[in-house]
Amino acid sequence: EQLLVAYLETIEDQVEPDKLQHLWEAVVSKHSSKGAIWRAYLLHKKSHFKSFQVGTMRGAYVTAIKSLRSWRDRAGGAREALELEEAILALVEDLSEFERQTGYQEKSFALLQALVEFNCFCPSALAQDEDAARKYFKLFWESEAARLGEMGSVGFEGWFAPYRQLEVQKEEAAAA
Repeated sequence: EQLLVAYLETIEDQVEPDKLQHLWEAVVSKHSSKGAIWRAYLLHKKSHFKSFQVGTMRGAYVTAIKSLRSWRDRAGGAREALELEEAILALVEDLSEFERQTGYQEKSFALLQALVEFNCFCPSALAQDEDAARKYFKLFWESEAARLGEMGSVGFEGWFAPYRQLEVQKEEAAAA
């Protein structure tokens, strides 16, 4: 990984920008499970002002995070999964800092706020069903309910409690 990054950084001034971009994309494609490669690629993209766009960078971060997440879901062991999760967290931290540096402080804060809400305060009833957890989290987030760190916040878990009560009541009524 380090050798590939060093090579690409070394030839940066000797190769046409389009060719260099193509080389970076080839390396990222071939080594899409490597957090260090993704971070170096994103740093490269941020440093090229001629083609730099905030929206494009956001998309690149999302692509990197999704790629690492996909590899994490298929990880062969706990150690590999942990390394991939650490790489994902590093990218999320980088993305949050990128948002802050480009003047989107609220977006930066909301990103971290959402991750804490989802990962630390996910209702236990949704813990085994990530799709359902995402569905309800999206409803929670879009409801504009008070969130972590805001006055009156009950968090994702507290917000979900009435939904869970309705589900239990429906199950009891169907069983009766």
